Amino acid sequence: MDSEDNSNTNIGSHSSQDFNVSLDDLDLVTAWVSPNPKSLAQYVANTIDKSNSDVIVFYIDASNTFPLYQFEKLVPKDERGAKIYESIRIQIALNLSELNLIMRKILQFISREKVTRRLNKGTGQNGLKVLLILSGIEIMFKNSKMSLPQEPYHAILRDLFLRLRVEANHSNDEFGLTLKTFVILPLQECQRCQVSRGSSIPNNKRQRMAPTVLGNSVGDYIVKFYADASIT
Repeated sequence: MDSEDNSNTNIGSHSSQDFNVSLDDLDLVTAWVSPNPKSLAQYVANTIDKSNSDVIVFYIDASNTFPLYQFEKLVPKDERGAKIYESIRIQIALNLSELNLIMRKILQFISREKVTRRLNKGTGQNGLKVLLILSGIEIMFKNSKMSLPQEPYHAILRDLFLRLRVEANHSNDEFGLTLKTFVILPLQECQRCQVSRGSSIPNNKRQRMAPTVLGNSVGDYIVKFYADASIT
């Protein structure tokens, strides 16, 4: 095996559709519309591999969408790769109630970490970056409506994203901990996102989304009210 140090090289190769914004530069909540599975796998792998801090990725899924095949092809089968795999937590939520429960546990974990880091401030501990990826939220919403159609599910989504944003706003470098979120949406769920594929995130939210006569889906609702940015 070549003894060259590859610690400063990215996992895999780049393409025009790769999303290369660092975790530090992401907005608090970003909608990623119909990502290429390889690009998603590469972003997750490189985010963990290249960070100077510890990284934990929580991937909450409704329909087995984690790009495992692409991930296995990208990640080396060595100690470096083992670290990447160990940093990912995949959890299943089939409806909004299950999502709410998982989110509560994750936010409790983050709150405990902040307390610990505040107590140990100045001891040279590594920073912790948390990336939360929500995939299939439109399926969770649909399943919830089918089982309990009278529940106020838009209010549930509102409360969920509010708690997520509050925790993210209070998670910063002061505690050595940051929280960023991707919401993965299929293209048919996000007709408001009139952004060409491969484009970067604009700075002004009003430039990010061009409203159309469409836009009544759960994805459109999330992009309009809760996402700071959207990318395709």
